[in-house]
Amino acid sequence: MTKPNEIFEENFEYYAEQLARMDVGALAHDLGLEREREHFRLRFFDETYCISPKGKIVTPAGERASYLVMVILSKYLLLCPSQPHDDPEWVSFRDFKRASHSTNFDYLFSDTERVFATRYANAVGILRQAGQTVGGRPEEMSLNYDLAMRFDALPRLSLLLLFNDADPDFPAKCTILFQRQAEWYLDPESLAMCGAQLARRLKRTAAV
Repeated sequence: MTKPNEIFEENFEYYAEQLARMDVGALAHDLGLEREREHFRLRFFDETYCISPKGKIVTPAGERASYLVMVILSKYLLLCPSQPHDDPEWVSFRDFKRASHSTNFDYLFSDTERVFATRYANAVGILRQAGQTVGGRPEEMSLNYDLAMRFDALPRLSLLLLFNDADPDFPAKCTILFQRQAEWYLDPESLAMCGAQLARRLKRTAAV
């Protein structure tokens, strides 16, 4: 029987082989990559990763990216659309056409929103500080929220975190939105994982 670690290693090699066959330089402008000698640099939330000519995704210190980060960044490169898409309208995960048929991913994303609401109830100040630490910035909204913060997950993919704290009548509620163009750059599973990665980064930073 194939063990989980063996599957992960196989996938690391699979994606590296796929990326090594690509002309990553041809995608640099469309995907917001920066060239550094023979490598390309790609920003993911508050961290920078390097893509080597052999398709390896590593930190500037040379450490291998975590499995989930590797998958997200690989998909971002491999799924690059044939033409740029620019639609900054904020929409929910369920509004994506391809995600609407992915019940499992929709559940995963909804669970991430529930985690935010539970963890940061009566702690909106801590959430704000944690968000700023990982690169979030305030977003002006026509509607009233206790916190509205934008996070640039990737150069062509941003998330908007909307949070209303608990009050005597209602529990805390969190909503995470994407710009509509996001579904051209990542598949539903990877979009859902971006939400989970944001939650993980905030948890690592915040003391709740």
